[in-house]
Amino acid sequence: MGWRQRLPEIWNAAESLGLCPPETNFWEVSADRLYAIAAAGLPGHYPHWTIGRNYEQQRTSHERGHGTIYEMVCNLEPCQAYLLDENSDEIQEFVASHVLGHTDLFRRNIYCQRMRLDMDQVLHAATLRFREYEAEYGVDALEQLLDIAHALKYHARFEELAQPEYPVEAKEDEYAKLFPGRQVDPNLMERTYKERKRAVGQGIGETDLLRFLMRHAPIEDWQRDVLSVVRETGLYFEQIARTKILHEGFASWTHKRILREISTAVVQDALLNAGVAGNPGTSTPNPYWLGLNLLEHLERNGVDILELVRWESDESLLGRVDEDFVNENEILRETLKSTKLDWRQLRDRLARFAAQLPAVEVQVSSVKTELLQLKTSVDVDEAYAQPILNGLATLWRGQVELIQPKTLLRNKGVYAS
Repeated sequence: MGWRQRLPEIWNAAESLGLCPPETNFWEVSADRLYAIAAAGLPGHYPHWTIGRNYEQQRTSHERGHGTIYEMVCNLEPCQAYLLDENSDEIQEFVASHVLGHTDLFRRNIYCQRMRLDMDQVLHAATLRFREYEAEYGVDALEQLLDIAHALKYHARFEELAQPEYPVEAKEDEYAKLFPGRQVDPNLMERTYKERKRAVGQGIGETDLLRFLMRHAPIEDWQRDVLSVVRETGLYFEQIARTKILHEGFASWTHKRILREISTAVVQDALLNAGVAGNPGTSTPNPYWLGLNLLEHLERNGVDILELVRWESDESLLGRVDEDFVNENEILRETLKSTKLDWRQLRDRLARFAAQLPAVEVQVSSVKTELLQLKTSVDVDEAYAQPILNGLATLWRGQVELIQPKTLLRNKGVYAS
């Protein structure tokens, strides 16, 4: 019996675990096609040189036997699962079981629920528009704008700026005369409100830099459109990056339980599970291993996994690492001995591995026609920040400064003072 004939059995096993996977299309594709989709993150993505770079890296790794992508799952409506056509039927059963863990979590987890389910259509339409921009404004102009936008796309935020509230009229306090220092100056309240309103209107306090540029930079409509598309992709992929360990852990948790119920190839499944969820590592832990073992540890301690994964991100999940979890895993115990860390420090090291989103939040602090000031709470690497500041200056058409606790960085080249 082929793996497709066993899909209903796999699906029923998932539902018996309490999962509710959404409609999912399964496609068997060549390695070239699979790695092309994985390099872009979604089918139909507009062209950019970073996608070609990702493809070459992943394809080379596959050809040298250093790593194989068994599947690629896209959170769309319906979900799309791309399976490597080189896989045997046994491996495809394993992969299909794993996929249902991913697709269930796409609909269950609060962060994944934020993702646009029509992103493939958004990107396809954007690709057509970008071709027109390329023809009208030139390849270099579009490529330069995309480079600037891509450097900022993971600074996109769903949260809107906090809107100033009208000051609440204070009730008359019969004891106010006894305590004059407690009295509120209504004129001061009004001035404060107006200042806050003006600041919000200028974008001061904004941490979504692409949104700020779209609203306030002196750019053309086609440039604003490009920034908008990149921002949408950033918001989409941000949720995947935020839940990488949770996703792989839960998908492994799912396939392990489904295969126990339906598999007739126990040895092959065990070997596959060891290959995917084994070799935890320490400096760069395997997300499959780390997520699966932590979820099973929590489950043994009475945690409802289906309820847990609804609310967690990688950051909050790794915050649940405790001393018992570290002690029950031999490699983590050995890491403690060799590094002389305590378990809390090791937990923090694991958490740093999970920090795939920008660790430094950048905030708009001052807006002037000739000068845009940004600030951070920690100093950032100058070699990384400098080209981004230069790109911002190009779009702002003025000088850009990054205020840090210890140093001040300014853009170089165009518009530099």
